[in-house]
Amino acid sequence: MTLTDFPQFQKQIRGYIRRSIINDTDFEDLIAQFERIELSQTESHFNLPEWLYYKADLFLLKYYQRQKPIKRNDPVAFKIKELHHRIARLYRDFWEETEPQRLNFSNAKVNYPFFKIKKLFRAIVEGNYPHQILVFCYRTLLDGWNLQTQSADWGIAIKKWNAETIITCLSAKNLELITTNFINEYARQANLPYFLVNLYLLPLKEKLNMYLKEIILNKDHTTAIKLQDYLEKITGDTCLNIYYRKDKAHDISDWCNKVRTTAFRNLN
Repeated sequence: MTLTDFPQFQKQIRGYIRRSIINDTDFEDLIAQFERIELSQTESHFNLPEWLYYKADLFLLKYYQRQKPIKRNDPVAFKIKELHHRIARLYRDFWEETEPQRLNFSNAKVNYPFFKIKKLFRAIVEGNYPHQILVFCYRTLLDGWNLQTQSADWGIAIKKWNAETIITCLSAKNLELITTNFINEYARQANLPYFLVNLYLLPLKEKLNMYLKEIILNKDHTTAIKLQDYLEKITGDTCLNIYYRKDKAHDISDWCNKVRTTAFRNLN
């Protein structure tokens, strides 16, 4: 069934879409696309008007997510934020039922509403060390960076964040800078406002503002001994390279596995 099968609501849904889009010149093309979408309800969707508005918002969200905002204050970025909040506030049950995407890490950008990204970051940060969290975030949540479109000067074009590029580009940098660059790039790639990603990572930034000795787990004597020369330093001022042992690539893989395991446990 499509919108034309609900003539009693067709006019108001068309009007809602017209009011919700950025450029009115896009209306005819967008409404033509929307009227081809399958709108059949499941048995749990008894409120037909609410269901149709949800499907309209979901259609617009996916449409604008395919756009590429040039700046954080781009109207497309604001529209994505607005639609995310609307779906999370009004149609969360519909989203959970009709968009059954497991909360994994490979698509945690354009496919997720704000409330799930917030939940994901909280699960990643809780119970892990900052250097482990950051390596995991770069390796798992970011695509490669084009030097012409991002601000951090890594000196090379990065096609993919793997152990090699992390060792080469991040090892000599302090955790505060690594965090700032991640927030900037994740916000750009996910078409999210910078302030929102920064807000979701405040628990990580709080750890970075603590002395290293304050975040070392009480039972983690091995880490405390290895980092004994740095325990009086602010965590954000420490460089990634102090945390490696002998095999850097193995350490990176081990850290990512630990964060992934902890995050899945926190999500369940």
